[in-house]
Amino acid sequence: LNAVCNAEAQVVTDMYSTDYQSVNEMKELENRRALKASAFNFTADGSSPLDDMDYDKVVASSASASVEKVEKNGSKASFGGKIDVSVILTNGAGSYIGRTFSIPLHAETEIGKSAGELECFSDASVLGTSVRIDDGDMKCDAEIGISFIACDVAKENVVDKCVIMKDRPQIKFPASNIVICYPGEDDGIWDIAKRYGVSESALREANSLGGD
Repeated sequence: LNAVCNAEAQVVTDMYSTDYQSVNEMKELENRRALKASAFNFTADGSSPLDDMDYDKVVASSASASVEKVEKNGSKASFGGKIDVSVILTNGAGSYIGRTFSIPLHAETEIGKSAGELECFSDASVLGTSVRIDDGDMKCDAEIGISFIACDVAKENVVDKCVIMKDRPQIKFPASNIVICYPGEDDGIWDIAKRYGVSESALREANSLGGD
């Protein structure tokens, strides 16, 4: 059972004191957002050579389908798997043999844009099959149904706790000063803005920066 519920949480992404220095404790949150829950049908076909040409009549057949992987392709989800086909053949003289073979399953459907990783719960079923002997091959045409719930999974570092140090006033820089900052490898806009007591938007505007 996979349960998805809506929940409301208050998340702080920008916390600093303009009067005093502060220290933040961060934590990583993982968010899941349901993109789409749906079902769709498609057709697939494949073949396998007969290993005994005497048994060239189909008596009965059955098939099952499974989804083995789901990948994000832009705004679409790509489903990959296989269809396992079982066939009972006869030579017309009262003898029967069973044969099995697999054909690939591949289908795409629209799910919408996702910002993070794709997580998909899916199931495949065979709605109908037709197996025939043609040119020494067992050929199968199948109608497949896939039902799925696609979720967008994103991770974000957020402030979990902020300690304001009232014994350490925030460093103030005169408006006429030019401050040159050489960011470290892990420094982001938020880190630099907090360090110098300015807002993120003001820092971006002054430096013609976009992103984080």
